[in-house]
Amino acid sequence: MKKYLTMLLAMCLLSGCLKKDNILDYRGIEPVVMIPNANYPSKGLFAPALIDSAYGTTKLNLIGKYSFQTPPNEDVKIVFAKDDALFTQYNSTLFIKYLPLPAESYELGNLETTIPAGSQTVNLPIKIIPAKLAGPNKYLIAFSIVSAGGNKVAQNSKSMIFTLKGQ
Repeated sequence: MKKYLTMLLAMCLLSGCLKKDNILDYRGIEPVVMIPNANYPSKGLFAPALIDSAYGTTKLNLIGKYSFQTPPNEDVKIVFAKDDALFTQYNSTLFIKYLPLPAESYELGNLETTIPAGSQTVNLPIKIIPAKLAGPNKYLIAFSIVSAGGNKVAQNSKSMIFTLKGQ
C-alpha cells in the first residue's frame, strides 16, 4: 500500500513539470471598426427575436467603435448606411412582419462620422418622432458599417437593427 501511495504522490508532484507556459503573441493583430452592441446576425446558435423599443422612444444611438488596445493616432472616418436588405432578411428569417420605419418618423443627419484621434467611440444619434408612428404596428430600421477609413470592419459586428413599437 505504501508503494502505491508513494507512486501516486510522485505522479502528482512530477506532473507539474510537464506543464508548458504558453506565451501569447499579439503581434500582427490589427484594429477593427465595429458596432459594439451589434445585434444581427445573432452570435448564438438560434437567433432570438429582438426586443422592441418602447413606444415613446425619442432617441436611438448608432455607435461606432475602434477596437484595439490603444486609441487611433489619427481620425477614423466611419460610413454607415441604411441596410434595407437586412430588413428583408430579418423579416423572412424569423417570420416576423415588421414594417420599414417611415422616413418621416425619424431624423438622421449625415451617415458619415469620425472617431477623433485619441478616442475609440463615436455616437450617431437618430431622433425618433413617436407621433408619426401609426397604430399598433411594429417597425424596423437597420444600419451597417460600409467603410472605416481604411481599417478592417468586423464582419460579425457591423450591423445593428432597431425595432420600434407603434402606439
